Amino acid sequence: MVNVGILQVPLDGLRAIRAEQGGGRAASRALSTAQARGREVYPSPEGALEWVKQDHIVELNLVEDLPVLLPKVLAMRPDDSLFFARYHYDEHERLVIAFADQ
Repeated sequence: MVNVGILQVPLDGLRAIRAEQGGGRAASRALSTAQARGREVYPSPEGALEWVKQDHIVELNLVEDLPVLLPKVLAMRPDDSLFFARYHYDEHERLVIAFADQ
């Protein structure tokens, strides 16, 4: 659990990931944004938490889907519909992200 005071956590999106290895297992993850009470953060067993300006996100060493997902989630307005994304890897082992509205 992240140690920062959260005011509300709406569900913004769902993603489904299909893995060809390991018997074709699949996983899903929920994505949310939230409003914080302040900017103070506290250590957590999950790792360090820090505030990052949106224009600095591209400079970070992120998992491969976040450069695609973060701009989409951060641009969402409170009245936007939930988005759905499906992941798979192509024949060249490149991540392919398909959004339901595309």
